[in-house]
Amino acid sequence: MVSYCNRKIQLKYVLSGVCFVSVIFIIFQIKSIHELTNKAFICVPPIRGVHIKTTKFYLADKNNKFTCLVEKELIDFEKVNDDYCDCNDGTDEPSTDACPNGVFYCESDIYKRNVTPLPSSRVNDGICDCCDGSDEWGKTNFASSVPEHIQHLLDSYQSPCPNKC
Repeated sequence: MVSYCNRKIQLKYVLSGVCFVSVIFIIFQIKSIHELTNKAFICVPPIRGVHIKTTKFYLADKNNKFTCLVEKELIDFEKVNDDYCDCNDGTDEPSTDACPNGVFYCESDIYKRNVTPLPSSRVNDGICDCCDGSDEWGKTNFASSVPEHIQHLLDSYQSPCPNKC
């Protein structure tokens, strides 16, 4: 049977080990926080209509520039989603209908694989193409709309869109 003194010594070693690990953990956390605070972050809201695989490309570089995804042109980041097609490939306007060759991913589809995007010409056109209505974020309202029960029968809706997902 282990004596009281031996248990006390064992407990002392265990507590010393826990303290040592705690100090190492705290030093690591302080170092991580220091590294994070030394980096410049630009807070950018998520870009509507972009698939999750390409979201990482929709960030400004250190010169506040955006690189068009296909043509690799450089434009000012402020020109992304400004409703004017600056990139020849249309990748600077995923949330608008400015580019004839642009595409839009519904919010309900951004995490899915092998999903077909909408042509960006269908964004904010007043017709709900996405089951969640995310393509009609501009809240287009028609002066004379089709009654809701008819829209339901046709399974085609006008803005404002119901969530049918």
